[in-house]
Amino acid sequence: MGSTFGSESLGTAHGSFPPHSWQKGLEFSSCGQWEEAIICYTKAIGLDPQRVLYEQRAEAFLQLCDFQSAALNFRKVLTLGPVREQHCLARLALVLDLQGRCLLDQELYSEALEAFTRAAELQPHRRVFRRRSILCLAALNKFPEDPGCSSWRWGMQMEAPGPEGSRPPGQLSLCHQDIQRALELDPQHGAAQVLRQRLRRRGLEAKAEAVSKALCGDLRGALLRISFAIETNPSAAEFFTLRWRTCYCGQLAPLVSKSSFLCPCVAGGPSSDG
Repeated sequence: MGSTFGSESLGTAHGSFPPHSWQKGLEFSSCGQWEEAIICYTKAIGLDPQRVLYEQRAEAFLQLCDFQSAALNFRKVLTLGPVREQHCLARLALVLDLQGRCLLDQELYSEALEAFTRAAELQPHRRVFRRRSILCLAALNKFPEDPGCSSWRWGMQMEAPGPEGSRPPGQLSLCHQDIQRALELDPQHGAAQVLRQRLRRRGLEAKAEAVSKALCGDLRGALLRISFAIETNPSAAEFFTLRWRTCYCGQLAPLVSKSSFLCPCVAGGPSSDG
């Protein structure tokens, strides 16, 4: 987690820096003398507050595991302009993640959850932050209600799923994965068990609706319903089998009559009469 700037880049880009303070800060950083480096960077900031100095000081605080001070300095860097914004966002997310892990080791689950949630807000594509949040929630024996746990909220709204296009794609699959992880951590997790039963019930209902629509010749509707069922339980092989049969019927429907092929195909496979 070393510094990302050298004395040459500082001197070139920011010739107005007090040379003694920032140069000594870099020297202390290179020797791992982080407290002394912070003192030097602070003196330099007092005379000429530049974003690169805040970033250097943030890195020094991070080396000392002073996560709160490191986060404050990285946030200050972000307020000073868009230069190296993605880099600073990534470093700030790292600080929050490390802070969360330390809090987790101390069994301070609420504080750790807050840190992981903030990290996830900065880098939503990093799924590891969401997994660690779930770990904290399981330890607290709480149902995920925070705004970041959208997949759980969609699972709770299963009783009134609404039009197919109203649900974000894949949300139910994510909800299923979250439930599995929560139960792995705590097999007696009450909220996860309730939600798992709810998803299973809705999946079976959607499967029955898919069969009914297929028997009526509404193959598009059948595909939508069986795809919905698969989202509720991606490990159910029977749902995938039914979707394959429905697609197969849709390809051959123009060639055969509904009564001679479609119904037996969906209900139990092609007719044995040929």
